[in-house]
Amino acid sequence: MAGDWIKMRTDLYRDPKVCVMADLLMDTESELSRFVNDNKRRDMTVTRNVTRCACVGALLSVWGVLRHRGKRVGDDLCCAFVTLAVIDDISDIPGFGDVMEHVGWAEQTDEGITLPRFFSEYNADPADKQKTPAAERQARYRRNKMS
Repeated sequence: MAGDWIKMRTDLYRDPKVCVMADLLMDTESELSRFVNDNKRRDMTVTRNVTRCACVGALLSVWGVLRHRGKRVGDDLCCAFVTLAVIDDISDIPGFGDVMEHVGWAEQTDEGITLPRFFSEYNADPADKQKTPAAERQARYRRNKMS
């Protein structure tokens, strides 16, 4: 469907916030490490690169779901009745909501979750319509190509 997309940066994997999130998730005292150690009967032994890839995939899931369920307030995305634990459920990573909050990509409020600057920095509002008709875009492309 036309509205079922989300903008992802190609350099997100190397974003310092993703690196910090991966480090926090890999910590032996993290909720993810405790979950793996308690439920899988083995210690968590994955590389930081694998954890960074998991973070990027989880961010795609979280941002995609909350974008469709939330409401735009200025440049923020607000999701009523959502908690950090719900972010864990959406991402399928225990503690993911906490690490998103730690790096500033999520804020727990009394009303729910806020993703600060979501629309100015990361995404487009699904309610926004294409403002430039296709013919005008094509003409602009041709002008740029000629010069």
